[in-house]
Amino acid sequence: MSGASERAAARDEQRRLAEALENNAREQRESREAERVRAQQERADREERRVANQVSDVHKTDTCMPKELESLDSETNHDEWEDGIDNFMYSLGRSDIMEASRTDPVRRINDQVMHPAVRRAMFGRIYSSLGQPIKTQVRAVRKGEIESLLAAVRSLFIQKNPATRQRLRSRLDDAKLDHHADLPSYIAYIDQTVAKYTACGGTGYDGENKIHILLKGLPKDYEVQCTAIKQQQMLNPNLSWQHVTTLLLSAVQADPSMPGSIHRRGPSKKGGAVAHIAGTDDGTETAQPKPVCRNYKLRQATANGATDANTGTSVHQGQAEPGIVKEGKAGSVTSVKARGT
Repeated sequence: MSGASERAAARDEQRRLAEALENNAREQRESREAERVRAQQERADREERRVANQVSDVHKTDTCMPKELESLDSETNHDEWEDGIDNFMYSLGRSDIMEASRTDPVRRINDQVMHPAVRRAMFGRIYSSLGQPIKTQVRAVRKGEIESLLAAVRSLFIQKNPATRQRLRSRLDDAKLDHHADLPSYIAYIDQTVAKYTACGGTGYDGENKIHILLKGLPKDYEVQCTAIKQQQMLNPNLSWQHVTTLLLSAVQADPSMPGSIHRRGPSKKGGAVAHIAGTDDGTETAQPKPVCRNYKLRQATANGATDANTGTSVHQGQAEPGIVKEGKAGSVTSVKARGT
Protein backbone atom coordinates (compact mmCIF):
# COMPACT_ATOMS: atom_id res chain seq x y z
CA MET A 1 0.00 0.00 0.00
CA SER A 2 1.31 3.40 -0.95
CA GLY A 3 1.88 6.19 1.51
CA ALA A 4 -1.10 8.19 0.16
CA SER A 5 -3.47 5.31 0.75
CA GLU A 6 -2.23 4.85 4.33
CA ARG A 7 -2.71 8.51 5.08
CA ALA A 8 -6.23 8.44 3.65
CA ALA A 9 -7.09 5.39 5.75
CA ALA A 10 -5.72 7.12 8.90
CA ARG A 11 -7.85 10.19 8.20
CA ASP A 12 -10.95 8.05 7.78
CA GLU A 13 -10.23 6.29 11.06
CA GLN A 14 -9.79 9.61 12.85
CA ARG A 15 -13.04 10.87 11.35
CA ARG A 16 -14.93 7.77 12.51
CA LEU A 17 -13.43 8.11 15.96
CA ALA A 18 -14.42 11.80 16.18
CA GLU A 19 -17.94 10.97 15.08
CA ALA A 20 -18.15 8.22 17.68
CA LEU A 21 -16.94 10.58 20.39
CA GLU A 22 -19.37 13.24 19.27
CA ASN A 23 -22.25 10.77 19.27
CA ASN A 24 -21.29 9.56 22.73
CA ALA A 25 -21.12 13.14 24.05
CA ARG A 26 -24.51 13.92 22.46
CA GLU A 27 -26.06 10.87 24.09
CA GLN A 28 -24.65 11.88 27.46
CA ARG A 29 -26.04 15.38 27.08
CA GLU A 30 -29.46 14.03 26.14
CA SER A 31 -29.35 11.62 29.05
CA ARG A 32 -28.45 14.38 31.50
CA GLU A 33 -31.18 16.63 30.08
CA ALA A 34 -33.74 13.84 30.37
CA GLU A 35 -32.64 13.22 33.96
CA ARG A 36 -32.91 16.92 34.74
CA VAL A 37 -36.41 17.11 33.23
CA ARG A 38 -37.43 13.99 35.13
CA ALA A 39 -36.08 15.37 38.42
CA GLN A 40 -37.77 18.70 37.76
CA GLN A 41 -41.06 16.95 37.09
CA GLU A 42 -40.70 14.92 40.27
CA ARG A 43 -40.06 18.08 42.25
CA ALA A 44 -43.09 19.71 40.66
CA ASP A 45 -45.20 16.65 41.48
CA ARG A 46 -43.98 16.64 45.07
CA GLU A 47 -44.70 20.36 45.39
CA GLU A 48 -48.15 19.88 43.90
CA ARG A 49 -48.87 17.07 46.36
CA ARG A 50 -47.51 19.15 49.23
CA VAL A 51 -49.68 22.13 48.29
CA ALA A 52 -52.70 19.88 47.83
CA ASN A 53 -52.11 18.37 51.28
CA GLN A 54 -51.79 21.83 52.82
CA VAL A 55 -54.98 23.01 51.16
CA SER A 56 -56.69 19.84 52.36
CA ASP A 57 -55.45 20.47 55.90
CA VAL A 58 -56.90 23.99 55.78
CA HIS A 59 -60.30 22.65 54.75
CA LYS A 60 -60.40 19.70 57.12
CA THR A 61 -63.47 19.84 59.32
CA ASP A 62 -61.54 18.53 62.32
CA THR A 63 -58.95 21.30 62.10
CA CYS A 64 -59.25 23.59 65.12
CA MET A 65 -61.18 26.73 64.24
CA PRO A 66 -62.66 29.24 66.68
CA LYS A 67 -66.31 30.02 67.19
CA GLU A 68 -67.60 32.63 64.75
CA LEU A 69 -66.75 36.18 65.74
CA GLU A 70 -70.15 37.83 65.45
CA SER A 71 -70.16 41.02 67.48
CA LEU A 72 -68.03 44.14 67.60
CA ASP A 73 -69.04 44.75 71.21
CA SER A 74 -67.17 42.00 73.04
CA GLU A 75 -63.41 42.20 73.39
CA THR A 76 -63.47 38.87 75.24
CA ASN A 77 -64.98 37.17 72.20
CA HIS A 78 -62.23 38.63 70.03
CA ASP A 79 -59.57 37.30 72.41
CA GLU A 80 -61.05 33.82 72.15
CA TRP A 81 -61.35 34.13 68.37
CA GLU A 82 -57.74 35.25 67.93
CA ASP A 83 -56.51 32.48 70.23
CA GLY A 84 -58.41 30.03 68.05
CA ILE A 85 -56.89 31.47 64.86
CA ASP A 86 -53.45 31.33 66.49
CA ASN A 87 -53.95 27.63 67.27
CA PHE A 88 -55.29 27.05 63.76
CA MET A 89 -52.18 28.61 62.23
CA TYR A 90 -49.91 26.67 64.57
CA SER A 91 -51.56 23.38 63.59
CA LEU A 92 -50.73 24.19 59.95
CA GLY A 93 -47.16 25.24 60.73
CA ARG A 94 -47.90 28.86 59.82
CA SER A 95 -47.33 30.78 63.05
CA ASP A 96 -45.26 33.20 60.97
CA ILE A 97 -48.50 34.63 59.55
CA MET A 98 -49.69 35.67 63.02
CA GLU A 99 -46.32 37.29 63.72
CA ALA A 100 -46.40 39.13 60.37
CA SER A 101 -49.91 40.45 61.09
CA ARG A 102 -48.70 42.05 64.34
CA THR A 103 -45.86 44.03 62.79
CA ASP A 104 -46.16 47.71 61.98
CA PRO A 105 -46.50 48.02 59.06
CA VAL A 106 -48.04 44.62 58.40
CA ARG A 107 -45.55 42.27 56.74
CA ARG A 108 -46.61 39.89 53.96
CA ILE A 109 -45.25 36.34 53.69
CA ASN A 110 -43.97 35.97 50.12
CA ASP A 111 -45.29 33.37 47.67
CA GLN A 112 -42.04 31.43 47.71
CA VAL A 113 -42.66 30.63 51.38
CA MET A 114 -46.43 30.10 51.12
CA HIS A 115 -48.06 28.90 47.92
CA PRO A 116 -50.86 31.15 46.58
CA ALA A 117 -53.30 28.22 46.65
CA VAL A 118 -52.67 27.73 50.38
CA ARG A 119 -53.02 31.47 50.91
CA ARG A 120 -56.38 31.49 49.16
CA ALA A 121 -57.65 28.54 51.20
CA MET A 122 -56.53 30.10 54.50
CA PHE A 123 -58.06 33.45 53.67
CA GLY A 124 -61.39 31.86 52.84
CA ARG A 125 -61.42 29.78 56.02
CA ILE A 126 -60.58 32.74 58.27
CA TYR A 127 -62.99 35.09 56.50
CA SER A 128 -65.81 32.56 56.91
CA SER A 129 -65.25 32.60 60.70
CA LEU A 130 -66.30 36.27 60.84
CA GLY A 131 -69.86 37.38 61.49
CA GLN A 132 -71.57 39.78 59.12
CA PRO A 133 -70.91 42.93 61.23
CA ILE A 134 -67.18 42.17 61.19
CA LYS A 135 -67.15 41.33 57.46
CA THR A 136 -68.73 44.70 56.75
CA GLN A 137 -65.89 46.47 58.56
CA VAL A 138 -63.05 44.56 56.81
CA ARG A 139 -64.54 44.41 53.31
CA ALA A 140 -61.80 46.70 51.96
CA VAL A 141 -59.08 44.11 52.66
CA ARG A 142 -57.82 42.59 49.43
CA LYS A 143 -58.69 38.92 48.99
CA GLY A 144 -55.86 36.59 49.91
CA GLU A 145 -54.11 39.09 52.18
CA ILE A 146 -54.39 37.05 55.38
CA GLU A 147 -51.97 39.21 57.36
CA SER A 148 -53.89 42.38 56.55
CA LEU A 149 -57.21 40.70 57.36
CA LEU A 150 -56.02 39.66 60.82
CA ALA A 151 -54.59 43.12 61.47
CA ALA A 152 -57.84 44.78 60.34
CA VAL A 153 -59.98 42.62 62.65
CA ARG A 154 -57.60 43.26 65.53
CA SER A 155 -57.75 47.02 64.96
CA LEU A 156 -61.53 46.95 65.47
CA PHE A 157 -61.03 45.82 69.07
CA ILE A 158 -57.59 47.19 69.94
CA GLN A 159 -57.28 50.78 68.82
CA LYS A 160 -54.03 52.67 69.13
CA ASN A 161 -55.17 55.59 71.23
CA PRO A 162 -54.65 56.89 74.80
CA ALA A 163 -58.08 55.67 75.96
CA THR A 164 -57.31 52.07 75.01
CA ARG A 165 -53.89 52.21 76.64
CA GLN A 166 -55.37 53.65 79.82
CA ARG A 167 -57.97 50.89 79.93
CA LEU A 168 -55.32 48.21 79.52
CA ARG A 169 -53.11 49.82 82.18
CA SER A 170 -56.03 49.73 84.60
CA ARG A 171 -56.54 46.06 83.87
CA LEU A 172 -52.91 45.31 84.60
CA ASP A 173 -52.90 47.34 87.80
CA ASP A 174 -56.05 45.57 89.04
CA ALA A 175 -55.01 42.07 87.96
CA LYS A 176 -55.16 39.44 90.72
CA LEU A 177 -54.93 35.68 90.82
CA ASP A 178 -58.20 35.67 92.80
CA HIS A 179 -60.00 36.85 89.65
CA HIS A 180 -59.03 33.76 87.64
CA ALA A 181 -59.77 30.06 87.75
CA ASP A 182 -56.14 29.00 88.18
CA LEU A 183 -52.53 30.18 87.93
CA PRO A 184 -52.03 29.30 84.22
CA SER A 185 -55.12 31.40 83.35
CA TYR A 186 -53.78 34.32 85.39
CA ILE A 187 -50.36 34.12 83.72
CA ALA A 188 -51.96 33.97 80.27
CA TYR A 189 -54.15 36.98 81.12
CA ILE A 190 -51.13 39.10 82.11
CA ASP A 191 -49.20 37.98 79.04
CA GLN A 192 -52.06 38.72 76.63
CA THR A 193 -52.92 42.07 78.20
CA VAL A 194 -49.29 43.23 78.03
CA ALA A 195 -49.15 42.09 74.38
CA LYS A 196 -52.27 44.14 73.63
CA TYR A 197 -50.85 47.14 75.43
CA THR A 198 -47.65 46.91 73.38
CA ALA A 199 -49.67 46.49 70.16
CA CYS A 200 -51.51 49.73 71.02
CA GLY A 201 -48.22 51.59 71.18
CA GLY A 202 -47.82 51.36 74.95
CA THR A 203 -44.45 50.99 76.65
CA GLY A 204 -43.17 50.28 80.15
CA TYR A 205 -44.75 46.90 80.84
CA ASP A 206 -42.01 44.66 79.56
CA GLY A 207 -39.18 42.93 81.39
CA GLU A 208 -39.11 43.39 85.16
CA ASN A 209 -42.22 45.61 85.17
CA LYS A 210 -44.26 42.80 83.67
CA ILE A 211 -42.94 40.42 86.33
CA HIS A 212 -43.75 43.00 89.03
CA ILE A 213 -47.39 43.16 87.86
CA LEU A 214 -47.59 39.36 87.94
CA LEU A 215 -46.19 39.07 91.48
CA LYS A 216 -48.26 41.97 92.79
CA GLY A 217 -51.49 40.10 92.07
CA LEU A 218 -50.50 36.92 93.92
CA PRO A 219 -51.89 36.19 97.41
CA LYS A 220 -49.73 35.80 100.53
CA ASP A 221 -49.54 32.05 99.92
CA TYR A 222 -46.87 32.85 97.29
CA GLU A 223 -44.74 34.97 99.62
CA VAL A 224 -41.83 32.50 99.61
CA GLN A 225 -41.78 32.27 95.81
CA CYS A 226 -42.13 36.05 95.37
CA THR A 227 -39.24 36.69 97.76
CA ALA A 228 -37.05 34.19 95.93
CA ILE A 229 -37.86 35.76 92.55
CA LYS A 230 -37.13 39.28 93.81
CA GLN A 231 -33.78 38.14 95.18
CA GLN A 232 -32.95 36.58 91.82
CA GLN A 233 -33.92 39.84 90.11
CA MET A 234 -31.42 41.72 92.27
CA LEU A 235 -28.68 39.37 91.06
CA ASN A 236 -29.97 39.23 87.49
CA PRO A 237 -32.09 42.24 86.37
CA ASN A 238 -32.74 40.48 83.05
CA LEU A 239 -34.54 37.55 84.67
CA SER A 240 -36.84 36.12 82.01
CA TRP A 241 -40.62 35.88 82.11
CA GLN A 242 -40.36 32.18 81.23
CA HIS A 243 -38.10 31.52 84.22
CA VAL A 244 -40.46 33.28 86.64
CA THR A 245 -43.63 31.61 85.40
CA THR A 246 -41.95 28.19 85.42
CA LEU A 247 -40.92 28.70 89.06
CA LEU A 248 -44.47 29.66 90.07
CA LEU A 249 -46.09 26.80 88.19
CA SER A 250 -43.63 24.35 89.73
CA ALA A 251 -44.58 25.58 93.20
CA VAL A 252 -48.28 25.00 92.50
CA GLN A 253 -47.62 21.55 91.09
CA ALA A 254 -45.63 20.66 94.21
CA ASP A 255 -48.46 21.83 96.51
CA PRO A 256 -51.91 21.32 94.94
CA SER A 257 -53.56 22.98 97.95
CA MET A 258 -52.16 26.38 96.98
CA PRO A 259 -54.52 28.96 95.43
CA GLY A 260 -54.28 28.77 91.66
CA SER A 261 -53.78 25.02 91.46
CA ILE A 262 -55.68 23.35 88.66
CA HIS A 263 -56.50 20.55 91.11
CA ARG A 264 -58.21 22.93 93.52
CA ARG A 265 -61.98 23.26 93.28
CA GLY A 266 -63.54 26.65 92.76
CA PRO A 267 -61.81 29.99 92.11
CA SER A 268 -58.29 30.70 93.25
CA LYS A 269 -59.14 32.60 96.42
CA LYS A 270 -59.24 30.55 99.62
CA GLY A 271 -62.70 29.87 100.99
CA GLY A 272 -64.31 30.37 97.58
CA ALA A 273 -65.29 33.98 98.33
CA VAL A 274 -64.63 35.14 94.77
CA ALA A 275 -66.49 33.66 91.81
CA HIS A 276 -65.52 35.66 88.76
CA ILE A 277 -65.83 32.71 86.42
CA ALA A 278 -69.42 32.09 85.43
CA GLY A 279 -70.68 28.71 86.54
CA THR A 280 -67.69 28.03 88.79
CA ASP A 281 -68.36 26.17 92.02
CA ASP A 282 -66.86 28.14 94.87
CA GLY A 283 -65.92 25.00 96.73
CA THR A 284 -68.11 25.72 99.78
CA GLU A 285 -71.05 23.69 100.98
CA THR A 286 -74.28 25.22 102.22
CA ALA A 287 -75.64 23.61 105.36
CA GLN A 288 -79.04 22.07 104.67
CA PRO A 289 -81.62 21.57 107.47
CA LYS A 290 -82.23 17.97 108.35
CA PRO A 291 -85.74 16.79 107.43
CA VAL A 292 -88.13 16.44 110.37
CA CYS A 293 -90.52 13.51 110.51
CA ARG A 294 -94.16 14.72 110.39
CA ASN A 295 -95.31 12.20 113.01
CA TYR A 296 -92.55 13.40 115.33
CA LYS A 297 -93.71 17.00 114.86
CA LEU A 298 -97.30 16.09 115.62
CA ARG A 299 -96.31 14.16 118.73
CA GLN A 300 -94.24 17.06 119.96
CA ALA A 301 -96.99 19.57 119.21
CA THR A 302 -99.59 17.43 121.03
CA ALA A 303 -97.34 16.96 124.01
CA ASN A 304 -96.89 20.72 124.33
CA GLY A 305 -100.54 21.67 123.85
CA ALA A 306 -100.35 22.95 120.26
CA THR A 307 -103.01 22.65 117.54
CA ASP A 308 -102.80 20.25 114.63
CA ALA A 309 -103.44 22.54 111.66
CA ASN A 310 -104.21 19.64 109.32
CA THR A 311 -106.70 17.71 111.49
CA GLY A 312 -108.09 20.70 113.39
CA THR A 313 -107.68 18.78 116.66
CA SER A 314 -107.53 21.20 119.59
CA VAL A 315 -105.06 20.56 122.34
CA HIS A 316 -103.90 22.51 125.37
CA GLN A 317 -102.10 25.79 124.71
CA GLY A 318 -98.93 25.43 126.63
CA GLN A 319 -95.32 26.48 126.48
CA ALA A 320 -93.43 25.35 123.38
CA GLU A 321 -90.04 23.82 123.79
CA PRO A 322 -87.11 25.62 122.13
CA GLY A 323 -86.47 24.38 118.62
CA ILE A 324 -89.84 22.66 118.22
CA VAL A 325 -91.08 22.83 114.65
CA LYS A 326 -94.77 22.95 113.77
CA GLU A 327 -96.41 22.68 110.39
CA GLY A 328 -98.41 25.58 109.00
CA LYS A 329 -101.54 25.49 106.90
CA ALA A 330 -99.65 25.39 103.62
CA GLY A 331 -97.41 22.59 104.81
CA SER A 332 -94.44 24.94 105.34
CA VAL A 333 -92.16 24.49 108.29
CA THR A 334 -91.45 27.37 110.64
CA SER A 335 -89.54 27.63 113.90
CA VAL A 336 -91.37 28.42 117.12
CA LYS A 337 -89.37 30.27 119.77
CA ALA A 338 -89.82 29.45 123.42
CA ARG A 339 -92.04 31.83 125.34
CA GLY A 340 -92.03 32.45 129.02
CA THR A 341 -94.91 31.30 131.26
